[in-house]
Amino acid sequence: MEDSHAATISVYWGQSGNEGSLADTCSSGNYGIVYIAFLAAFGNGQNPVLNLAGHNCDPSSNGCTGLSSDIKACQSQGIKVLLSLGGASGGYFLSSADDARQVASHLWNNYLGGSSDTRPLGDAVLDGIDFDIEGGTTQYWDELARALTGFGQKVYLSAAPQCPFPDAWVGGALATGLFDYVSVQFYNNPPCQYSGSADNLISAWNQWTTIQAGQIFLGLPAAPEAAGSGYIPPDVLQSQVLPAIKASPKYGGVMLWSKQYDNGYSAAIKGSTPMINLAGHCDPSSNGCTGLSSDIESCQAKGIQVMLSIGGAAGSYSLASPEDARQVATYLWNNFLAGKSSSRPLGPAILDGIDFDIEGGSGLYWDDLARYLAAYSKKGKKVHLTAAPQCPFPDAWVGNALKTGLFDYVWVQFYNNPPCQYSSGQVANLEDAWKQWTSNIPASKIFLGLPAASDAAGSGFIPVPDLKSTVLPAIKDSNKYGGVMLWSKYYDDQSGYSSSIKHDV
Repeated sequence: MEDSHAATISVYWGQSGNEGSLADTCSSGNYGIVYIAFLAAFGNGQNPVLNLAGHNCDPSSNGCTGLSSDIKACQSQGIKVLLSLGGASGGYFLSSADDARQVASHLWNNYLGGSSDTRPLGDAVLDGIDFDIEGGTTQYWDELARALTGFGQKVYLSAAPQCPFPDAWVGGALATGLFDYVSVQFYNNPPCQYSGSADNLISAWNQWTTIQAGQIFLGLPAAPEAAGSGYIPPDVLQSQVLPAIKASPKYGGVMLWSKQYDNGYSAAIKGSTPMINLAGHCDPSSNGCTGLSSDIESCQAKGIQVMLSIGGAAGSYSLASPEDARQVATYLWNNFLAGKSSSRPLGPAILDGIDFDIEGGSGLYWDDLARYLAAYSKKGKKVHLTAAPQCPFPDAWVGNALKTGLFDYVWVQFYNNPPCQYSSGQVANLEDAWKQWTSNIPASKIFLGLPAASDAAGSGFIPVPDLKSTVLPAIKDSNKYGGVMLWSKYYDDQSGYSSSIKHDV
């Protein structure tokens, strides 16, 4: 299973004509959740008013229905789109529990899975509702949350409380335990925001993570001018704040106010939020991959080990320090291994270990990550460690990590590297590299990593007859020989490579 990020970046869109279209916001690749802001007036008998300030559409005359295609485009990319209620300057109020139910019905029929002749955003079905309640009344928001979850179809609930705990407006609603995302606003609130020191913020964060909610997001201004106070420069966020909070099982990522002000902030921090990419299979950011849990357990019942591979050729990853490595290890333990988290991307199944497919970033601190992960084996279930280095010896990225002797399996990539791969009947370069790997690495088993088809790699494909007659006889006598690793299942389905070599490996 390739590439580990379960957290994401969310952003508010809708309050400035200078922020670009909703479709462009989603196609940037920077966000996993977008909040359309705001339904600024509703409740207490008044006609609900959608205010998309500056976007040149008039909801009252169905002038914003063209956004439907943008919303669908976002959702097709796995991005959740929610409607945000309230805002700092809206006119909204719930007068009773019945009023809350009436508002819920309006939201269901006009924005969610219900039906109405006058849907302001067209026929697109939004994924949920965000409570950005900063005025009006503190009452009946819990009733609204309950009503929204009672329509027989999943409605994601989000909230954006201020960081003083508990929140004065939606504290009662959050106590229902119905909210999937809680984006705490750590700005415009000096007692609990970053102010040259992260201590107050971390203290407040620890309070917020005690609430019964799916994921907690760190809400920040995307630029100094986006808020009166609380802006955190990206380098400070990455070095001082995120390392202190990312190990929380409820950490969901970073929320930004707003798209208008995000002129590079999300791009600068994107690699700091763990993300799993199962391209084309499911959306981990909305817990859409939890169904894989039964598949994982089915594999394990057959004696097949299932690992999570971190990195990849196109990933964005690096470790900044030994402490950063420790935080990543804790995250992996809680979210994929035998630890506990309320938002395990692959569900309750416990993976057998972690694979290091490191092909970029820095070569530093992967040895620290290996040590921290291996230490979790003392808590019960063995954490298997594997790595997929390139065949030039020693590997530039995980060479130091492999020296720890903590790795069970090492599948050396004998492809895309002409100096040490098989080429046109010549096995000498591969055999020489194989002897280096098996002689100098303190690992249990070394695997021959190969492309499963000629188009699976730029070079290094070995035809089945050549593998059987020339390559395997040259390496199988090694007591560290573990077998063959193939890239990847997609190409193996087309070529049948594994079936052809199974009895010879």
